[in-house]
Amino acid sequence: MSELEIEVKLVAPTADQLLSLPQHLEGLGLSCAEPERQIARDHYLDTDDLTLYRAGWALRLRDLGTRKVLTMKALKPADAGGVAKREEIEQDVAWAGGSTPVFSTQVLDGRLHQLIEDEALKRLFFVRQDRLQFHAGGVVGGAWNGLWVEASMDLVRWEDGDRYHEGFEAELELRGGSEEQLRELSQQLAQATGWQTAGGSKFERGLIVAKLI
Repeated sequence: MSELEIEVKLVAPTADQLLSLPQHLEGLGLSCAEPERQIARDHYLDTDDLTLYRAGWALRLRDLGTRKVLTMKALKPADAGGVAKREEIEQDVAWAGGSTPVFSTQVLDGRLHQLIEDEALKRLFFVRQDRLQFHAGGVVGGAWNGLWVEASMDLVRWEDGDRYHEGFEAELELRGGSEEQLRELSQQLAQATGWQTAGGSKFERGLIVAKLI
């Protein structure tokens, strides 16, 4: 299923500061639900010559234990306000493990096969992600009336052999309300915390860790 993902990401300097995200959002006038934990191991895939990356796409196989999700996401930079809008296509798949996964030519509406044709996929690097996720919304009649975001606090570890990098990211994905509200919320959150917007996607930073770009 294809959809447009609209989100902002901010980078916290420490895990403890990241975990203060709900308090900061409540301080800005939003109501926050109780966070739920999700552990994921993301396998980023491409061909030997990075066909997907050169075509402007990232391919992620997310292992959630009992569920495996294949996602193809457009690589579009965030705008000056930190808001990124990216086409995203995803589908649950069967996968038994291994470093050279093979999928049906019809997976992801056939769009993956259109790009790589008969080229083999390989795993580029891993991302281990410990996520606390919750919904946050504006109070009726308040300044954020109508705004609804899916907020995440991500403890992220990019891995490639003995190379790794760790980071702490706050992600706000728009679920209701306007893009302008999300942009304003991001700016107020950055002012309140001193956090910076993320430079590039998790995939692009993984390429740097793996020394592929």
